[in-house]
Amino acid sequence: MRLAWVPIMRIHRRWAVQTVLQDSGGHAAALGSGRILSATFLGPPRLLSTVFLLGAIAHNAESQRVTGSASLSAEFYQQTGLPEARRPAQLLLAVGSMNFTLANGVTLPLSFYASTEGAGYQQPFNQFGASPTWGWATAHGGYFSTELSELTLQSARLLGGGLELQPGAFRAAMASGISQQTVRADSATGRLGVRQQSLSAFQIGLGRPGGALVWFTMLQAEDDNAGAIPGLPPTLTPTPQQNLVGSVRFALPIRDKVALEGEVAASGYSEDTNADELSDEDLGITVPTFVRSMMTPRSSSKFDGAGVASLRVTPSDQFNVALSGRYVGPGYRSLGAPQLEVDVRDITINPRLQTSRLALSASVGRRQNNVAGTRESTTSRAILDLSALVQATDQFSVSTQFTNYGMRAPSANDTLAIDNISRMASVTPLFQFQTGTWTHNLQVSLSLQDYTDRNILTGSLADNRTTGVAGTHTLILGNGLTLSTTASDIRGETGGESTVIQALSEALSMQFLRRRLGISASGTYTRTVTSQLDTGINGQLRASYRIDPRHHQLQFSTNYRRYDFGQPRGTSNGYTEMQTRLGYSLSF
Repeated sequence: MRLAWVPIMRIHRRWAVQTVLQDSGGHAAALGSGRILSATFLGPPRLLSTVFLLGAIAHNAESQRVTGSASLSAEFYQQTGLPEARRPAQLLLAVGSMNFTLANGVTLPLSFYASTEGAGYQQPFNQFGASPTWGWATAHGGYFSTELSELTLQSARLLGGGLELQPGAFRAAMASGISQQTVRADSATGRLGVRQQSLSAFQIGLGRPGGALVWFTMLQAEDDNAGAIPGLPPTLTPTPQQNLVGSVRFALPIRDKVALEGEVAASGYSEDTNADELSDEDLGITVPTFVRSMMTPRSSSKFDGAGVASLRVTPSDQFNVALSGRYVGPGYRSLGAPQLEVDVRDITINPRLQTSRLALSASVGRRQNNVAGTRESTTSRAILDLSALVQATDQFSVSTQFTNYGMRAPSANDTLAIDNISRMASVTPLFQFQTGTWTHNLQVSLSLQDYTDRNILTGSLADNRTTGVAGTHTLILGNGLTLSTTASDIRGETGGESTVIQALSEALSMQFLRRRLGISASGTYTRTVTSQLDTGINGQLRASYRIDPRHHQLQFSTNYRRYDFGQPRGTSNGYTEMQTRLGYSLSF
């Protein structure tokens, strides 16, 4: 990657600065801040060119401020005994972020991430993006992520452009770009190909988060339908998808202590845009022309709805309780929220209490699938999650947690029925005391995990129980030296087979030269007992030096790991790994 700055030039009391970023694939971006700021991503025909336009006005250089950080590092890795390396032998990495604050309140954040590992991923490693803010306006260009609503655009990362406007109570936003890059298939690793996917979303409404609001959102996404993906046989080519989603998000504060908020949405999703089209007669309804222009109903299409709602009551500053519900139909799909779980209906109640000495929270609810009755059986899940933190004195505190998840799926055939309970409980006391100028922190953690399968066929094999105990003593000396010792013992039993994992570790950290030089080291010994005894040793050394109090820092770290098998696994009796990293960071 090459990063070049063009000197600032003053032209008629307007300032301009230009950044040129080019990655190893020859894709370039040019940025300028002045009367108009623009950038164009250029590349080969298979990479869609994206042009974004961002407004930025700077009146004088004296009031322009630049802050940010950048780092450059080199990693070296070697191993013996493993079938294949976990990391590349050499890796160069550059990461940076900058924030320009201009005279009239315009902020322009820029960021980049580049490495020598950047091929074959849906989101390339070499990325560049900018999201300037000017009062009530925010623009996005290059690679960016934004969230419009929970059921439409939530976690997708785009290569393109966007704009968010919030002047007073008015809300308008749009985003458009490539949400998924073409990925070539790799027959050697079994990786399937992925089609390029484009996504556009628009939002308009009234209100702001934290108060009353009504926002309307529409999203359209579509895969490239250009035939077979390069490198993948036509018979294994993923079918091109098409998606259209509309939603209404709302929030209604009721007095000062009660608030209702939620979202309702409907989606149309085609698994294969090559499938036969459906006419209005086939559907039994008239589909508006503007809807067909964004998504064509086909024999592979599914139409469904989703909704989320929450009612929160806050009678005091120390206590509140929320009642939440969710329904997502089995055919609902938003390609802008790929992590959204479908075919689910749940309801939970979440009370919380917070004082200066006590914190209590709970989550109690129930979840079910098969909401449309399209499955042979329904799976239901009971949810119970309790946690507490008690600060008994300034020196002593105890935290506890208990979870209970039960799942049931009745079946006429007892051997196919699902009926299980998973529980977890933990108690962690913490005691802090002084001996002279030394500070001691003593922490003990006790935990129990239990899984019971009541299926008459699989129960005896699936049941498992794990107990754990760990203790940590941290000693902070007045001369910049910190020592920490940890010992742990974890014992588990599954299907009549037991496993014991024991570990002992020691860590120390020191600071020298008026805290400009920091050195830390740690070592861990582990032993794992099953039908055999495996042992492992891990050592780590880190050092950092601040060249000046604020801006420049050098880092060094090395990590060594050795693991010995009690019995040979294939041709290996164990393995060793060593990783070393050299780095430089700059903040300004």
